[in-house]
Amino acid sequence: MNEIDYEMTLSQASEYMGITRQAMYVAILNGRVECKQFENGRYSIKRSALEKYKASKYDRRLTFRHNGEQILKPGSGLVNTAMAANIIGIPTQALYYFVRKGALPYELAGKQYIFRLRDIEAFAQEYWKKEQEAMG
Repeated sequence: MNEIDYEMTLSQASEYMGITRQAMYVAILNGRVECKQFENGRYSIKRSALEKYKASKYDRRLTFRHNGEQILKPGSGLVNTAMAANIIGIPTQALYYFVRKGALPYELAGKQYIFRLRDIEAFAQEYWKKEQEAMG
């Protein structure tokens, strides 16, 4: 069954994408989102154009570069500090504590800590196991 390719206004499109109207407008002006503009200045944007834009949209959380090389590629098995803290379920400052203590292996890419996903997952299991034991 084919989905209907709904047309949206600028406000609807920005809400659908989770970005501001201004960010959507800039994406249109830069030619990153295909749309129609009517004589009255209003835009009509198809959902398929938004999906295409979403697939190519830059996300700083997922693309960290060091010396021009993309480090945090999807499927690379590497995560940054914020991602690691989120996976473990602890605040970022607590993660830094474990790094300083030597309890968590890491690599430095410039000034950014990079962790292997398998190390983070193993640490999370051990951390929460100890927490449960401590609670009784």
